[in-house]
Amino acid sequence: MSKRLIISLFAVSAIALAALTTGNAATAGDAAAGKALFGEKCASCHSATSKTAKVGPGLQGLYKGKMPASGKPVTDANVRNQILNGSGFMPGFKGSLSDEQIDNIIAYLHTI
Repeated sequence: MSKRLIISLFAVSAIALAALTTGNAATAGDAAAGKALFGEKCASCHSATSKTAKVGPGLQGLYKGKMPASGKPVTDANVRNQILNGSGFMPGFKGSLSDEQIDNIIAYLHTI
C-alpha cells in the first residue's frame, strides 16, 4: 500500500472513532418503531413537531442544539441518560423501557 493510502485510511478511521466516542453517531435503532414508542410514552409531555413546551420541552430539532433543560450537548449518551433517569418533572424510564426500545426512540429523535 502506498504511504498516501495508509494515511488516508488512518484519517478516516480517526474521524469515525471520534464520532463514535463523542456520542454523535446515530444509534442503531429502528426509527419507525421509535416513532410509535414516542407516541405511546413521550408525546403526552413532549412535541416532536415543535420546540414549544407542553409539560416538557418540544423536541423538534433536538440533535441540532443543546439538551433543553440542562444545556448539555445532545449526544446519544446524554439523551439515553435523560430517558433512563429523568430529571425535574420527567420520570425516569429505567426498568420500563428495554435498551432496544430506547435505541429506537433515540433513532427516531435523530429524524425530527
